[in-house]
Amino acid sequence: MFASTLLLSTACVNQIESETDIKEGNIPINFSIKIKETATKVSENAFETGDEIGVYAMITGNKLNEERYIDNLLLKYSTGNNLIPQKPVFYPEGDATLDFIAYYPYQSDGVSTDSTIIPISIHTDQSIAANRSASDFMTAITEEISNSSSSVSLNFHHRLAKLKINLLPGENEDLDEMLAANPR
Repeated sequence: MFASTLLLSTACVNQIESETDIKEGNIPINFSIKIKETATKVSENAFETGDEIGVYAMITGNKLNEERYIDNLLLKYSTGNNLIPQKPVFYPEGDATLDFIAYYPYQSDGVSTDSTIIPISIHTDQSIAANRSASDFMTAITEEISNSSSSVSLNFHHRLAKLKINLLPGENEDLDEMLAANPR
């Protein structure tokens, strides 16, 4: 099953000396996470060490389909709700603020240039824990963050629904026969 999700904010990966002459500063950007209380992730609504998350950042006022300051940076979850970036990133010089969009699970392709849509896929076999976890699409949006040594807190929300379907045999139906017919 394939679905597309629209990301509704702005984000970019350290584009130094762009058209708007935004320069990278020397204050590192650190990340921490939270998940909104909805227990759908396999590991009881918590990230597991090594989980991969993607993040975009834009200068406040820019949209995701415009100039990105951070472009699909890979973050890995570690202990204590901290995210370790694939490479160090820094706030821009001056008073510019950043808007962040993060998503889970990470995709190397991410959101294409000039787009706000990220394609996602759902594993058809949800009986395997790893497939359920990889199908648990979540996003976080944090806006107007200024230069600070504090971590950028990414508060994730589940974007898909989890359904449990019970098949009940009707009158004159046998449950074993129903299951043998491989219902879909």
